[in-house]
Order: sequence, then structure tokens, then C-alpha cells
Amino acid sequence: MLNQPEFYRRKRSHTTFLVWLGLFSMLASMACSLGGAGATSSKKAIWISKTLPTLTPTSSAAIAAAVATEPPPAQPQPVVNAQAPAVATRPILAPTTVTRASVSPATKPVSVAAAVPTNPPPTPPPAPIPTEPLAAAVPTLPSQPDLPSLNPEPNPQPNASGWTFTGVQISYQDEEGIIIDGDIINNTGASQDIVKLTGTIYDSQGQGIADVDDAAAYWPLETVPPGGQVPFEMTVYHVQDIADFNLDVVAQPSRENPRQDFELADLDPSVEEGNYCVTGKLWNRGDPLLDYLLVLVILYNDQNKVVNFGTFQGNAPEEVLNDDALNFEVCTDSYNHQITRHELRAIGL
Repeated sequence: MLNQPEFYRRKRSHTTFLVWLGLFSMLASMACSLGGAGATSSKKAIWISKTLPTLTPTSSAAIAAAVATEPPPAQPQPVVNAQAPAVATRPILAPTTVTRASVSPATKPVSVAAAVPTNPPPTPPPAPIPTEPLAAAVPTLPSQPDLPSLNPEPNPQPNASGWTFTGVQISYQDEEGIIIDGDIINNTGASQDIVKLTGTIYDSQGQGIADVDDAAAYWPLETVPPGGQVPFEMTVYHVQDIADFNLDVVAQPSRENPRQDFELADLDPSVEEGNYCVTGKLWNRGDPLLDYLLVLVILYNDQNKVVNFGTFQGNAPEEVLNDDALNFEVCTDSYNHQITRHELRAIGL
């Protein structure tokens, strides 16, 4: 029993040897047949220049893993011709996660013909601007009572009985109007401030043709002392047919009391190129002056009518005192009238 496996081993070795011997014989016969065929077709030799890789069998699990990890093939890129104009390429759409939301379907817009007019109406022209304001456009405010004045003044009224006009005449006239000159004498018994001159001018038919209130009147002295006399001049425009005039004075009492007690000497009248001039000296023998010192010259014709008048005002009236005299020269236009006399008047305050 112990020698039985040895018998089987010898028998297996002998069998193996016979198998290998058979394979060797078969391979030898194949080689001979190939050798003979190679000798007949030696002109058609085949050369293999590239070594083929050895194929190694792999398991199915490895193949599945390789397929899973293989990246997807690249997207083909469009070929851009360098000479062709640039064309915007379509972006590559990548899948993104979209969250569904409840959205109501959009309502289809309904076109309205009146929303966009095809022919808009023409723009109306701007309203014309009125050249004159309408009276109704401005509301009339109710009148308010006048407030009382802190320094009330008396309402001046004409006072014909207290004033006297003398030497009044039309001294000059042309196509534009007339000039009236004259004197006013204060007979009210107190100092008066002249406010204005009033009156009316009449034509040859007795009709009033001008109101003196609208005339340009001038008198050199505002405050006239009691018994004082002051010349005036009035210019009335656009009147021609003049037959008469009526004048009056509107004045009010004054707190000032000008002085007239000055001494005049060395008077020398002269006429130069139509101007009538008087030179002289003035002394103040009374109290010092603080406000003004005025010298007047009044020219008269042969009918004792005022032709014209002139004024001279001292610059420093306070310096005219006692022996310190004022040298003056006062002149006025004679209007080419024949001057028969003149008067000098000095008034100061």
C-alpha cells in the first residue's frame, strides 16, 4: 500500500512526457510548413514598425470604474476665420438647478388705440399778454382810516385878506408859455411859511384856461416875517390868449422870525450883457446869525412892475458880525427890459 502512490507518480510522468512530445512534433511540423511557404513568398515581406501594446485582461469592476471616471468629451469649438467679421458666439448652456415657483401666467397686453394717438392735436398758441392791466384783475382793498400824525400841522387855507400881491405882470412870453413875476407882502401880523401859490388864468372870453396850482412857482424865502416882502416867479406852460389872472397864497404860521435890520452900504449897480448887477457891503449890528443870510435884488420897470429878481447867499453868516462886513454881488437877467429902479433886501436868521 505504501508503494502505490509511487506507481501513480511514475505513470503520470510518463503520460506528461508523451503529451509534450506530441506538442513538440506538431509545432515542428507547423514550422516546416511555414518555412516552405516563406521561401515561396519572400518578396512580400511585412515589416511592423510599431510595437503593439500587450493586452492585459482586467476585471469588469476595474473597467466600470474607468468608464465612470472618464471625463466627458470636450465640446467642439467653432472655427473662427481670422478674416471674417467677428460674430458673437453662443454661450454653452450649462445645466443649473432651477427652483420652481408659482407664477401666475402673464396677461396678454391689450392695445388701446387712444393711448398713443397717431396724429396728436396741434399745440395751441400761447395766450396773448394784455398790454394794459385789467382793472378787475386787481382787487380793491378797503380803505383804512388815516393814522394820527405825531406832529400835526395846520391845514393851510388861502388867506387873501392877509396877503397882498403887488407889481405883478407877465414879464416874458413865447410859444411855450408865460412867466409871471411879482411881489408878495405879508400883512397877517405874524411870521408865515408860504406853502404854495394858487389861482386861475383867464382868456379873453373869461374862461379859465390854466390852473396856477399846476404851474412851476418859485420864491427865494420860505418864511416871511410880518410886514416882509418877497418876490416870486411863476411859469405857466401851453397858454397863449391871456386876459387876466387871479392869484392867492396858501401859508401857515411859522415859529421862526427872520431879521431884516441889516446895514447896506457902498452900493454900485451895473449892466453887463443884459445882466443887472449890484455890488456892496453888509454889516450885522445885532445878534449873531446861525442859519442863513440872504441878499435880494428886485428889478422894476417904469410902471413899477417886477421884471425879475436875483439872490446872493453868504456862506458863513455867523462870521458877519459887528465890523466884519460881507462883500456881495448879486445879479439877474433884465430880459432886455428898461430898468428904472431896483430894490435891495437883506433877510437873515
